[in-house]
Amino acid sequence: MMYSRLKLARSLLTDDGVMIVAIDDHEHANLRSLLDMVFGADNFLADVVWQGSGKNDARFTSGGLDYMLIYARSKKTLIGLDVRFKGPKRGYDDVMEAGRRAWEESGHDAGRATALYRDWWKTKPDVEAGLKAYRDIDELGQIFTRDNLASPNPRENLQYEVLHPVTRQPVPMHEYGWRLSRGAMEERIAQDRILFGADHTTTPRFKRLLGDMDRQAIRPVIQQERAPASDALTKLLDGKMFDYPKDVGVLGTWIDAVTSSDKDAIILDFFAGSGSTGHAVMNLNAGDQGNRRFILVQLDETLDPGSVGRKRGYVTLADVARERLRRAGAQVKQEAGLLVPDLDIGFRSLRVDGSNKADVLRTADDTDQLGLDDLAPSIKPDRFAEDLLFQVLLDWGLELSLPIAREYWDGLEVLSVDADALIACFAESVTPEVVRVIASRGPLRAVFRDDAFKSDAARINAEQVFREVSPATEVRTI
Repeated sequence: MMYSRLKLARSLLTDDGVMIVAIDDHEHANLRSLLDMVFGADNFLADVVWQGSGKNDARFTSGGLDYMLIYARSKKTLIGLDVRFKGPKRGYDDVMEAGRRAWEESGHDAGRATALYRDWWKTKPDVEAGLKAYRDIDELGQIFTRDNLASPNPRENLQYEVLHPVTRQPVPMHEYGWRLSRGAMEERIAQDRILFGADHTTTPRFKRLLGDMDRQAIRPVIQQERAPASDALTKLLDGKMFDYPKDVGVLGTWIDAVTSSDKDAIILDFFAGSGSTGHAVMNLNAGDQGNRRFILVQLDETLDPGSVGRKRGYVTLADVARERLRRAGAQVKQEAGLLVPDLDIGFRSLRVDGSNKADVLRTADDTDQLGLDDLAPSIKPDRFAEDLLFQVLLDWGLELSLPIAREYWDGLEVLSVDADALIACFAESVTPEVVRVIASRGPLRAVFRDDAFKSDAARINAEQVFREVSPATEVRTI
């Protein structure tokens, strides 16, 4: 099962796509070998360790480790695009808020704001180490640190004079020259991002703003207890249905890292379970106004008869996932409020099935003259208009997430997809009036049942109407 799904997943990825597979330590080595085979060892990106809840009664170590193996469709493409996996700095928002408060309380005085801000730091010994260097506030209320401008290696183009803005004398140059090229240095000086001393005897420093450093290289070790994820899902679903659900926060961290440069990305989860990935995507979109979309694939696995979910009325795991997504979407929408008024929390639930076409294959011995009428219908009798529509969308290569509007003309149901990109009428009998109304809308595509036209003449008349009224419309029958 894993090999075939991984092969399919690789074929679905774009060249800049990324595959993340979670596994425990029992199958970690086997999965790594399988992924090397499918994606190629050269496309390996990371082996992330997730330290969750351990067991004190374990014989050797407390355990509790899971892994996330990360592979690229094409690592070379990611490097060429300068893709970097970065995540938010822990504690960044708290530090920025402390600086903002200090700036306001100081009456916009840089010296006093810095003093107030440093007083706040004395009460926060456990803040992320990378943030502790940012201890000053400038005349614009920006938090900054003084960084080194020295080049790590000797390069001739980085060795040039920099004049002090007041004395107009050269300042001391570092042994290997400057970190910035001459053009970049002049640009930073113009932006007031180079900090000079009182005169030319001191070496200038780079003014690095905390506001530019809200993200950092993501770490390959996650320390996150699993209990909070279980508790949150229990609260959302009004009861505990799963012992170890996927952690929405951890999923969100990695989805954010690999999609930060493409907030319109599509995230596919081949083992959707209770829908945690969809929940994480909605959370992310609410946080950064992204437009990521998700596809969740789950076998229609039946819940155990004695399980909490079954007692609550859910029959399959997919039933639970659908309800979880409805509730999670409503929760995310409420929490986002007016900050993200257009947040999309909708989803469509589709089931893989056989063709809508009737099975009309018969041998000569199985067919008699009186039974020929039984072969006439081209559509299976248990299929609805939506079943036919989604087959048409797939046949035409259109997205299954496009908006669909339902209308009724002359008593017949008509479906309009994406503002008349496609109009479908799957009535068993279509009147000339409805054909003309559809043509008058000028859709890009139109589709009818093959047996909706009772004669060849009726079909020819319909084609003629489109040639006269909307010649650009592509017309098909199924």
